[in-house]
Amino acid sequence: MTKGAEGRGSNGVMRRYLPVFAALLSLCGAHGCSGVTEQTVAPPKVVHIPLGWLGITKQAKSAPANDSSGSETSETTVATTEALEVAEAPVEVAPVGPKIVELASTTPRSQEIRNGFFNPIPGGVFAGYAGDTGLDIASPARPVFAIASGTLDYSEKGHTLWVGKFDTPNSVRLKLDVPIPWKGHLVTHVYYTHLSALVVEQPENGPIRHHVVGGEQLGVSGVANGLPHLHLGLLLDGQVEQDSWSTLLKEKEIRALLGGYVNGEKLPKLP
Repeated sequence: MTKGAEGRGSNGVMRRYLPVFAALLSLCGAHGCSGVTEQTVAPPKVVHIPLGWLGITKQAKSAPANDSSGSETSETTVATTEALEVAEAPVEVAPVGPKIVELASTTPRSQEIRNGFFNPIPGGVFAGYAGDTGLDIASPARPVFAIASGTLDYSEKGHTLWVGKFDTPNSVRLKLDVPIPWKGHLVTHVYYTHLSALVVEQPENGPIRHHVVGGEQLGVSGVANGLPHLHLGLLLDGQVEQDSWSTLLKEKEIRALLGGYVNGEKLPKLP
């Protein structure tokens, strides 16, 4: 009987495959056969199983030899010592982060203005002044719109210093889908504040973030320091704290970027 043919009976089969079953059971014991519940990806575990355990043989040439009957055989079957590698597939982890949903406002969108941006507050009047961290646009309560498409970082009360009794302290920050080049920098975020109403309430770092398209309504303008107006800020290079002049555009620069508007000029009204 040649090597590898040994143990062909039922008892022999059981003896031969017991090590394989033991190896597979060790995998179940480590991770559970009913499904892996770990939330992290572990490196693949490799178990080496000799092919001989599986009854797999490898043909190797050898010198002619006489079998027990005296006849020559040209080949001898030898059991291989190579191992079969059984690897566990890595556990896939679902992406972690907020869920992005479309705002899908049902109100009319604003129209494009100069330079292809959307009108932030139709009917408003440019009223910027030097030393402000953004651009003021004077207006009684009017709808406020996204100047371009992006995802809301927040849309909630706060994020402004003007929180007095007669102030309307709602704010929105929008992260642009496509940053706007500006003199070697990128405008990455748009900041709106002094809003009297919001289309959607979204806390900062909440589980859901809303995506808006250009011209979609964000809220309604309000009052700060006794003056009805919208404050519009353009923030650079992902720096959103507004604690340095190098990280934001001044009012004159915002008017230039929007299309070269001058103070006192009026934005078109909604159709």
